Amino acid sequence: MSVRSKKPLLPNYVYSIYKKGKIRKERIDRDYDIFIDDVKFLSSKY
Repeated sequence: MSVRSKKPLLPNYVYSIYKKGKIRKERIDRDYDIFIDDVKFLSSKY
């Protein structure tokens, strides 16, 4: 039973919650390869 609406939890609803949680976890755990290439410094005198 759901807490708010007091309705039974259907399998499709439970699966959608599980699937959204997996997507969120993969997004949080994603690793990024950070590299900096071709950096140019410009300086000017005032």
